[in-house]
Amino acid sequence: SESTNFTYSVRPTFAPEDTGFDRLEIFTLTRAEAVHAVRVDGVTLGSDFPVEILDDRIVVALPKLAGTDDTFKLIEVEFAAHVVRYGTQFQGWVFDSESDGVKQLIDPGDANIDFPGNSLGVRTDELGSNPLAQVRVAPNPFTPNGDGLNDAAEFRFQLHDVSVQRDLIVGIYDLAGRPVRQLKHLSAIRGLFDRGAAVPVWDGRDDAGQPVPPGHYIYRISLDTDAETASRVGTISLVY
Repeated sequence: SESTNFTYSVRPTFAPEDTGFDRLEIFTLTRAEAVHAVRVDGVTLGSDFPVEILDDRIVVALPKLAGTDDTFKLIEVEFAAHVVRYGTQFQGWVFDSESDGVKQLIDPGDANIDFPGNSLGVRTDELGSNPLAQVRVAPNPFTPNGDGLNDAAEFRFQLHDVSVQRDLIVGIYDLAGRPVRQLKHLSAIRGLFDRGAAVPVWDGRDDAGQPVPPGHYIYRISLDTDAETASRVGTISLVY
C-alpha cells in the first residue's frame, strides 16, 4: 500500500537529577519503509548515530541528552510508513542504552511541551492530510523595538481543501506551555496567505498589551474543520 512521510517531534524536559537518554523508540504499528532524517536542535545526525527499523517500531540513536542545557531541544525524526488514519497516535519512549533503567514513556504532559491540543499524533506533510501547508514565520527572529525594521512577525501559510470560510487562530505560548497571546480570529478559505495578504501578525506583546521578554516561544496555528482541528506548531524567536 501507499506510504506517507511523517515527522515525529519531541521536546524533552530535564530535572537536575535526571540521567538523560540516548535512544528514542517510536511504535509505528507496521514496519516503517525508511527513516529519512534525524535532527536534534536543527542539526541532522550522521552515520555515527544508527537507526534500527524493526517490524513494529523505529529505534533511533541520539547524542546523550541530559540537564538543563538540553531541555526543550527539538528532536525530529522523519520517516516513511504505510498510510494510517490522520491523527493516529504513534507512541514513543526514550531510554539510556547504557543503563538498566526502565524506558520513559513520552506523553503530552511529560516530555513534550504541554500546549492545548498537544498529542503524540504524527502529522503528515502531504497534501490531503492537513489543510495547513507551507507554514513559515517571517521574519524569524524578529525585533519589536520600534525602529520600523522587523518589528512584527507574519505567519504565512497555504490552505487547501477548505471550500468554505473557517476560523483560524494563532496562539503564542512560552516554553512552559503558558498562553502568551492569542491573535485575532481569521476567517479563511483555501488559498495562499503570504506577503501582502491578510496574514496573522504578532507584534511581540502579550494579551495585556505588554512587551514580552526576549527569547524563544511556541506558536500553534489551528484551523477548525468538519472532522477535527488541524494544526501546525513551530518556534518563533524575539530579540531586542
